[in-house]
Amino acid sequence: MEEIRYHKINTFNLYRFDKKIDKCIVCGSKFLRNWCTVRAINIVKCNTCDVRFANPPVSDISLAALYEPGLLRWSSVEEYKKLRREYFLFYKRILEEFNFPFKRVLDFGCGIGYFLKIMNRFGWEGSGVDISLTDVIMAKNSGIETLHLSDINELKNNYFSVCTMLDFIEHVKDPLFYFETAFRKLVSGGILLIDTGDVGGIASLIGKSRNPFVQNEGHITFFTRKSINFILKKSGFNLLKILDERIVKKSYNNTSLHKIKLSSLKEKVSQFLISRPNMIILAIKP
Repeated sequence: MEEIRYHKINTFNLYRFDKKIDKCIVCGSKFLRNWCTVRAINIVKCNTCDVRFANPPVSDISLAALYEPGLLRWSSVEEYKKLRREYFLFYKRILEEFNFPFKRVLDFGCGIGYFLKIMNRFGWEGSGVDISLTDVIMAKNSGIETLHLSDINELKNNYFSVCTMLDFIEHVKDPLFYFETAFRKLVSGGILLIDTGDVGGIASLIGKSRNPFVQNEGHITFFTRKSINFILKKSGFNLLKILDERIVKKSYNNTSLHKIKLSSLKEKVSQFLISRPNMIILAIKP
């Protein structure tokens, strides 16, 4: 398979910005304050819903350019599959704990469709959307139904039993649109599964711009447990669980997801004090 190369350059040289906005992209509040500056991008925090986002927003052209050939993170497709296979199987297992009358999954930010390819092998009907036209074409060529993000409304409403956003919402500048879209695409009782960074915790407050999750070149929107709760409620979802990914992976071999909880004082303290790299969120459409 043809190799996809990634050039390690300072991508802030590619950034272009839209006009600065004066209200929150999630709740509309005007109570914003500067949070940090990273990669020449100014990040503000909403004092109402707690979301952090780039302001002025990065332009759509700049965002699209980040994910086309030459700026992909993986040195080859095979390297990507090797490193992501266990990650995707982990989430496949989580989804199979739910009893769905049918298995239809919509993956936001599907890339080349590898997660959907895995789900197909286990009897799931998979569709995906992505910002990269190159990845959309590669996914289609491998037999996965894939659309560009701009064409997402072409997919059926009230059709999917699961929507997944695995390392997705931190890459978009209008997260509420995608939460509301996922709500429309899901059937009643459908599950939204999210994996994203958690920029809460004292360590994150102190070392904002040094947080590796914040430093990632494609990350422009950041969440805490509070802001995730807010955006889920605003878009119509009921929250089921928010879990620290590290604790889930540590405990998951010995128990079901529904029984996992903080098992020690040390883990409870770490939830408060430590900058949590990732959180797993499960929500349901009523």
